[in-house]
Amino acid sequence: MASSSRNNTDDSGVRYFPYRITRSRSQQSSQQSSQLISQPSDSSQLSSQSRQLTLQPTREKRLYLSSEIIKSARERLLTFQEAREEGEEVQECVSREITIKENVSLKEYLRYRKNNAISSVRMYLHNGSIKIYEVPSYTHSATIGCITGMMNVWNRQDLKYGNDATTILGQNTEREPDSWVRPKHRPDPPAGSGQGADNNDKAYPTMMIEVGFSQSLPDLHRTATLYFDPRTTIQIVLAIKIFGVRTDTTTNTSTIALIAMLYLRTSINPLIPTSVISFGTADPDANTIT
Repeated sequence: MASSSRNNTDDSGVRYFPYRITRSRSQQSSQQSSQLISQPSDSSQLSSQSRQLTLQPTREKRLYLSSEIIKSARERLLTFQEAREEGEEVQECVSREITIKENVSLKEYLRYRKNNAISSVRMYLHNGSIKIYEVPSYTHSATIGCITGMMNVWNRQDLKYGNDATTILGQNTEREPDSWVRPKHRPDPPAGSGQGADNNDKAYPTMMIEVGFSQSLPDLHRTATLYFDPRTTIQIVLAIKIFGVRTDTTTNTSTIALIAMLYLRTSINPLIPTSVISFGTADPDANTIT
């Protein structure tokens, strides 16, 4: 019998060497397999990255109006007032509204107005364009206060009064009236219906009051078109135009021309005032009367 050796030989005389696996080599192989299994493929990495990009929050577009643009528009409107008070001839039958930005959505504008208090001018959104139309003044605010005060004395039991309320007048149109009137018990539209005067679906006022000092007569007249939009339920628009104080140096007396225009939604042509009254201490000029 041949003695056994480390190498084995089969009957054909071919030697073979048994393959032994050590513990360290086994652990190394297991770790490599585990890494291959856990490591994602290129396609899965791309899918994960795209999913992360999709889930990242996108920054909303924010409306920005520079203070220089607002200040410039204010100064332009003030020049009309100063010229009129100094006795210079001022065209009253042309628009004085100043467009400062276009292509603005209603959502952008409402968010801007909510977060930015602008007291130096009055502005509104008309068909996506932001327009500045009035400079607040003592004369302007005193006239509004006088009208609202008289109406409050006339009827405070049934009516509510307010100022500067957000009023959506179309898809990309919004304006805050100088003053508004509404019955106290008027119900609001259903919540979420999108039929209200603002995003909270408050009922539209019945009456709007606008006072124009910087703005021209045609600009003031066009407010009726805005307020009688098919979306709204506004029934009455009262517009007051102040032409400014004129001082007669010979007699040292001051006079003022004032015009009131009343618009009714129920009239045959709502955009033609049912009443136009001159109630100042001076007559308007001929162009204004025409």
